[in-house]
Amino acid sequence: MRWGLMSLTCAAAAVLIAGAGLLHPAAHSPQFQPLLLGADVPVDIENIFSRACQDCHSNKTEWPWYAQLPPMSKMITQDVERGRAFLNLSNWQSYSKGQKLGYLAAMSSAATGREMPPMRYTLIHGDARLSDQERSRIAEWAKQEAARIRSVK
Repeated sequence: MRWGLMSLTCAAAAVLIAGAGLLHPAAHSPQFQPLLLGADVPVDIENIFSRACQDCHSNKTEWPWYAQLPPMSKMITQDVERGRAFLNLSNWQSYSKGQKLGYLAAMSSAATGREMPPMRYTLIHGDARLSDQERSRIAEWAKQEAARIRSVK
């Protein structure tokens, strides 16, 4: 009799956790827009951003399975919300010229200063780690894109 009650309790807990995951914000992302729409983005930069930046800085977040489980769901959702609030690569076309220039400077600084992607993210997502060459390439591209934006009247 005791095992039956325990099995029922475990089943009820599993249903509650699964149901909470369906209701949690991590289960739903805003509508997807291409990254950096309107920018001149070479394929290598697009690949770097897709691999290392888009989960927190775009509407194209790929939520891992554990993002549905409390308490990880809250922490991951907050990280993504903060990342998108600072810079959302899916909204690039809506930023002003001045905002774009500021973001490009921030991207360059964050990449070369090893601030992004954060270590706690790369510990779990090893493919998001950036090589020194990739960090330099981001800085080089950001400088070129800023010059291009400045030249547009």
